[in-house]
Amino acid sequence: MSTAPNDPQHGDDAAMAALLRRVASSAAVHMYEMEMVDELEYVCHVWIGQAVETLLGGVPDGMTSEEAWEACIHPDDRAAYDAAFPALFEGKSTETEYRLVGFDGATRWVWERCVPRPAPDGRLLVDGIVNDITDRHLVEEQLAAAHERLSHMAFHDHLTGLPNRAQFEQHLQVALGRAGRDGTAVAVFFVDLDGFKPINDVHGHGVGDALLRAVADRLGAATRDGDVVARLGGDEFLMLAPIGSPDDTVTTDAVCARVSELLADAFVVDGHRLVVGGSIGLAVYPRDAETPDELIRQADLAMYRTKHNRRAA
Repeated sequence: MSTAPNDPQHGDDAAMAALLRRVASSAAVHMYEMEMVDELEYVCHVWIGQAVETLLGGVPDGMTSEEAWEACIHPDDRAAYDAAFPALFEGKSTETEYRLVGFDGATRWVWERCVPRPAPDGRLLVDGIVNDITDRHLVEEQLAAAHERLSHMAFHDHLTGLPNRAQFEQHLQVALGRAGRDGTAVAVFFVDLDGFKPINDVHGHGVGDALLRAVADRLGAATRDGDVVARLGGDEFLMLAPIGSPDDTVTTDAVCARVSELLADAFVVDGHRLVVGGSIGLAVYPRDAETPDELIRQADLAMYRTKHNRRAA
């Protein structure tokens, strides 16, 4: 039996529909009923909310709402979106997050829940709800970026961008584990700049900082695959290099010579021609020490012996 327009029941239905539209609009929620035609085709019978306008940026002339929606699915999310349809035919509810690239050029994230509802006449109806979750994804992206920045700060020197001691020790621990398994060795070089303090005192910290960044770049150029350069602090740097054996002096001598050569060449910083050198200390695993801390300490002591011998000569 049909309900006449002036029937109280009709008025209640209209009021309820109006209430649902107001709630959907204020909560940025969109509800619908659609009928599945086949596994990838559907027709929407009822929309409550302004999803077509707010999520798609309107519908171009000549397109149905269904065609417009499908056209706006982000290509990278198409597979996940399409995967929900077979489940509906199996009578399973689905939840999917995906992006819509609207006709206004904006990209929006949505969360969609679909609940299949077989009709008595054999049709497959689906009740659905779509929620705009763009702001949530934006916050998640900002938090992830902030976490990445904090993680970088925790393991990198803020001035040069090189790994700091904490990250160097992690790399060194991995290298020691590999060397222990392979029967190879690891060389740790402790590099201390000579003549840096007078430059810093005369030209100021700005020039000194720029010089440290230039030194970091040159030390990086002295590395091979698998080598690591780090800034310990001040004008002190660390390097590690996997080598074939504790007696592989050919490689360690070559690294020391290369570092000394790179540091001996004058640096041009902010119009100043600056000359520094470097004192280098070497410790080798497992000959000199077997832990990261002890290897660094032994390389530090070796560096001071080098500096002392140079001054005494």
